[in-house]
Amino acid sequence: MSLSRTSSRRTRAARPTGPSVQAIEITEHTQVTGQRLVRAHESGDWSLGWVAVSNPARPDSGRGELRVQVLPEAAWHHLAITGALPEGVTPQWVGLSKVRVLALFVPTAIF
Repeated sequence: MSLSRTSSRRTRAARPTGPSVQAIEITEHTQVTGQRLVRAHESGDWSLGWVAVSNPARPDSGRGELRVQVLPEAAWHHLAITGALPEGVTPQWVGLSKVRVLALFVPTAIF
C-alpha cells in the first residue's frame, strides 16, 4: 500500500503580531497625568518626548478647548527625581486637539 501526498497545503494561522504603541485621542474624562504624549506643532509634524502633568481641564474662563499641561520628558524626569523643575522650564498648556496619549496594546493571542 502506498501513500500519496495530496496537493493541498496546510495553511498556517496568521501569527499574532507583538505589542504596539498607538497614539490615542484624549477626551475630557481621560486620566493622563504622568503619561507620555506626542504633540502636534504648527508645521503639522508630531513629536515624541512630552509628558502630561495635568488631566484635561477647561481654561480659567470656562470657555474654549479643553487643554492639558505638558512638560518635555527630560524636565518631567528631573521634576520626579529632584522635586523641582529645571531652571527656566515651566509647564505649557496645550489644547487636546494638539496632543495624543501613547498607549501600549498587547494582543491577547500572544499569551
